[in-house]
Amino acid sequence: MRNCGSCTLCCYLFEIPYLNKASNTECQYCEKGCSIYEERPECCLGFNCAWLQVENANEQLRPDNCKMVFEKINDRLFHGARDTRYPITEAAKGQVMAFVSQGFSVAIRDEYSTKITLAEGHTMEEICADLNSHLEKRRGCSIVHN
Repeated sequence: MRNCGSCTLCCYLFEIPYLNKASNTECQYCEKGCSIYEERPECCLGFNCAWLQVENANEQLRPDNCKMVFEKINDRLFHGARDTRYPITEAAKGQVMAFVSQGFSVAIRDEYSTKITLAEGHTMEEICADLNSHLEKRRGCSIVHN
């Protein structure tokens, strides 16, 4: 199984309410990895980006390389969180198109906007509902002791 290695982009991009950490800011516990790893919040514990989940994914798609963290939300939606400090990479654009060709809609969010690319047969209403539900669950994360 893959591991994060030196990639900590999710630690930067995602809001972690339990830690009072806003999105698009450095996490106070992210150094060379997580300094509270054994007692990290549930939303961190349960998170696995798409790059970690797919053994044969190209190294260019590792979040710190493509500047976007992709996560599978359900059987019809991938969410991409984009690092606006950098332009969208060709690898990230290609991954979005690959997901859509596989029947997934893709919601790309950054600190300014959300762009949704719908797959055939999906409606904007159902994809927005899926995304909002996912983001609301993430907001409710709590501490986990291992």
